[in-house]
Amino acid sequence: MTPIKRGILLFVFLLPIGSAAQSFEVDTLHLARCHELLQIGNDHVNEDSAIYYYNLGVDYGLEHLPKYHPIVSDFYNKLGIIYKYRDNYEVAELYYQKSLEIRKNHFGPKHTKVSATYNNLGLLKKEMNQLKESERFLKLSLEIDREILGEEHLFIAQTLNNLGLLYRSTKEYQKSAEVLTRAVEMKEKLVGPQHGSTASSYINLGIANLELGIYPEAVANFKKASVIFNKVGSLGGQMTAFENLGNVTYLMGDLDLSLKYYSKGLDIVSINSKDSTDYLFTPQAEDLHPGMTTLLVLFGKSRAYIDKYKETNDLSYLNYAMVTCQVGFDLVQVMLRDISYDQSKQVFIDQVFWEYEKVLYICYLAFQHTKDPAYLSQAFLWSEESKSFLLLQSIRGEDAKYQAGIPNAVITREKQFTGRLAALKSNIYHQKKGQNDATKLRSLQDDLFSTSSQLQAFLDSIQIAFPDYYKLVYGREQPSINEIQKELVNTNTVLIEYFLGNNHQFTFQVQESGLTMHHSENNLDDLIKEFVGLVRNPNSNESRLDLLSHEMYDILMAPLNIDTTVNRLLIVRDGLLNYLPFEVLRHKDGQQSEFLFENFTVSYQYSATVALESKKDQPLVGHDKYLAFAPEFNQRSDNPENAAIDGEPVRGSLMELKGTFKEIAAIAKLLKGKYYKGELATEGTFKMFSKDYDIIHLATHAIVDNDNPLNSRLLFTMNEDSLEDGDLHAWELYNMEFNAQMVVLSACNTGFGKLRNGEGVMSLGRAFAYAGCPSIIMSLWPAQDESTAVIMKYFYEGLSKGLFKDEALRQAKVQYLKNSGDLFEHPFYWAGFVVQGEPGPISLEKEPTWWMLFLILPMMILILFALYKARLFRRFGGN
Repeated sequence: MTPIKRGILLFVFLLPIGSAAQSFEVDTLHLARCHELLQIGNDHVNEDSAIYYYNLGVDYGLEHLPKYHPIVSDFYNKLGIIYKYRDNYEVAELYYQKSLEIRKNHFGPKHTKVSATYNNLGLLKKEMNQLKESERFLKLSLEIDREILGEEHLFIAQTLNNLGLLYRSTKEYQKSAEVLTRAVEMKEKLVGPQHGSTASSYINLGIANLELGIYPEAVANFKKASVIFNKVGSLGGQMTAFENLGNVTYLMGDLDLSLKYYSKGLDIVSINSKDSTDYLFTPQAEDLHPGMTTLLVLFGKSRAYIDKYKETNDLSYLNYAMVTCQVGFDLVQVMLRDISYDQSKQVFIDQVFWEYEKVLYICYLAFQHTKDPAYLSQAFLWSEESKSFLLLQSIRGEDAKYQAGIPNAVITREKQFTGRLAALKSNIYHQKKGQNDATKLRSLQDDLFSTSSQLQAFLDSIQIAFPDYYKLVYGREQPSINEIQKELVNTNTVLIEYFLGNNHQFTFQVQESGLTMHHSENNLDDLIKEFVGLVRNPNSNESRLDLLSHEMYDILMAPLNIDTTVNRLLIVRDGLLNYLPFEVLRHKDGQQSEFLFENFTVSYQYSATVALESKKDQPLVGHDKYLAFAPEFNQRSDNPENAAIDGEPVRGSLMELKGTFKEIAAIAKLLKGKYYKGELATEGTFKMFSKDYDIIHLATHAIVDNDNPLNSRLLFTMNEDSLEDGDLHAWELYNMEFNAQMVVLSACNTGFGKLRNGEGVMSLGRAFAYAGCPSIIMSLWPAQDESTAVIMKYFYEGLSKGLFKDEALRQAKVQYLKNSGDLFEHPFYWAGFVVQGEPGPISLEKEPTWWMLFLILPMMILILFALYKARLFRRFGGN
């Protein structure tokens, strides 16, 4: 372990362990072992071992000590600190909350120990970007300490420091500076100006100065902190000081000095230290301590290299920038492996996502300088890496478990853990929103903590026992341009991939002839929001809609200059484009204006890598072809908003849907499939049979929860005699497996939800993709009942003729518009459904099974023999 990491862990653990060991009245071998692991001078501090022994301490304490003993709360607190340090925020929060519960019960609600835990939770919530919660916890801590300790105390100074950090996150820079100035003054008075704690506040005050544009004061504060950290031997503090000195000198325009400071910061966390004055050198990822500060230094250094290139026009600086970014992204992958839960991973991805915009810009500049297509290929690979990491990990994960030799019993056990965990989270969420029964809530939270602890230990054991599994899941193998050209595109098909950054928009175009990259500096967010709002509203201003439709086409499609031989588009959207159906974009050919879908079939992909993984990993063919559900809703009382639009029911309310029964019956007749309607269309029935069918069709209501996407749900008929509640939540889908070739979500907003950096929209459709469905037909807005039923009928008629899914849906929309009449021509009625994932045709003919072939073959031989004998008889008969 590097010196900086050892220093941080020593600071966190050594002092409390000493007092903890004294207060135990029994033999505590595990405590002695913890202390041994963290001895000063030990270069091999092992976090995993520390976690193991702290958990032993917890187990021992729960067995031998009275309930709510403070020693156990200390162990929980330390475990929380470790997991926060690992960016595993969800687990850290559970440990902090458990520590808080014990401390409040033992010490009462107003005690410095309780205040300390509030402080920890406040800092954690800041990292999770839950800023209001962060402020609430920090102010609770401040209130308790002021009441107990008075106005002048180091604890209060530290809480003020943390509040200053929070106000920086909320962009209240003046407020941040005022609070931090007070924290510095108190620390200088209480512990002296040369103390490490004072130096930390100098750093934070310097950052506030930087944000306010007061650069000389920022430099002075950072330099003071650097001197103190060097004196007290805090390597982590020195690195942070150099990072911020690099930031402020960059903003001051001194690029050489900025690069030197960044290099000094990296030198501190490098195993093989180099001359930090050589700012052209960047250590490899394996030589660096993985941590957020390291990433900030690397990405800051790459930014300075870009400006150095602009200053000198020397291509080598762009190559240095690219190498530095690559090291940063290598560390990102290492850090993601240590984070157990998707929610925590997403928080981490949010923190680093925009660095991909920078590296794409580096590649673009390098290509403009050299015209070397290798830079385009590298840019495309980085664009791919930025997309759908968690979804790709899930798709690869199932195969990886079997390839790594993980026994089925272990896989089943993990699914039981994750399923129970998701159910508990949902129950707690609903309990807090509902009656908030304190006793029940407490029981659920205890169960959540216990299950999370067990799952964490279980995952840690898998990582140790099956290291190949993690290599397979987190491998960064990406398809080459040649593979994409071979597998996804052809003469009539083009792959188009977008990346929408804060300052730059990139569009990649992969076709048979090669790869092209387009760049602009337009920020499209406001335009997309307005356009999507017009498309989703059947009463919107048609002239404005038409104008924006042309404008969006000119921005998104016209620059691509697609060849006339192309008629199929595979589109990888990004950012707010995930809410936009490209089919409604319009272009002018002379005086005639046409929708995009009139000339192209369109389907959408999460990424080219996901598309190829899904293509090679097609699900097993189910026993039967078509299974559909059309529930009834007359037993429900919870009626969400938007029950109807213009008096017509939409599939996001609880109104009875007249079109769904006809819809599923007509399709079942066409495909000779099975369907359940009315009281038979229950959640339990769906879970029982859904794994056995190639096509799953759900004609129902969908409720989207933007605050908590895992609670979005599809509604089934309620059945009082069943354990199922009739709400199929996204979290349940994430823990299911399907063998279906295609899932059709004939409901409202099944492709709509919360937008997350890199991952796209957290929709019900994505939940099915996560569960293994390669192709989803989903809606981007409320689905009007009657028009949806008509389009679905046309869609399946096309599928039955062997059409590709995207072409079948395109023709269904064309046919709908021909027969709809003027009142229902608005895109709201027909454009909402899209094909996400594999667009190929559905095989509707059952393949004969082997036992059938064994029966058929002898029969065919007998028939042929009989025909032969008859022919002989006719030829020679009677003779």
